[in-house]
Amino acid sequence: MIRSNQAGQAKNRPPRREEGENGNLQRFPKVNEVVIVAANTAWPAYQKHGVYICQANRSFRNVDWIGFYAGGKIQAPIAKIVDRQEDFEFSADHMRKETELNKKLNRWLKENTWAKGKKLQVFNLSTLECEQTKHLSKPIANDLKNDSGRTYAFTQGQRYVLLDALQNATTTSDL
Repeated sequence: MIRSNQAGQAKNRPPRREEGENGNLQRFPKVNEVVIVAANTAWPAYQKHGVYICQANRSFRNVDWIGFYAGGKIQAPIAKIVDRQEDFEFSADHMRKETELNKKLNRWLKENTWAKGKKLQVFNLSTLECEQTKHLSKPIANDLKNDSGRTYAFTQGQRYVLLDALQNATTTSDL
């Protein structure tokens, strides 16, 4: 995944460091890891616009995939992260630029006028129809319970899981 700034220039940020087979630290993204985000409002925005937007500079691991936890389920589409801009300014000047991302964001902004003039983090994602988007066989129901038997959310922020585990799970306790 390439990270870029507002002008579309790549940022030279090294991926996180992992221990390699020989014990040396190596840099590479976790290509099989998915970030699952709490998404009761973000899920409809993704479905409609193909974006995920959150507070600027929120910390995320270097992953290629994003999934949405909404309505007590991990939703079936797992979107490919096409681009991520950590400090995107929703200024009038910037939003006038003719780019595919800005077309998506301008549609999103019409429904989210509170974001005008703010800096936010923007994920440009593969759309529902895009061949890059993976689709689980069905949404994964949350069945996690605390000691008193009450259900609790799979995530209230973000949580990381392996793509293979998602593809084989029927409930969140399988993850």
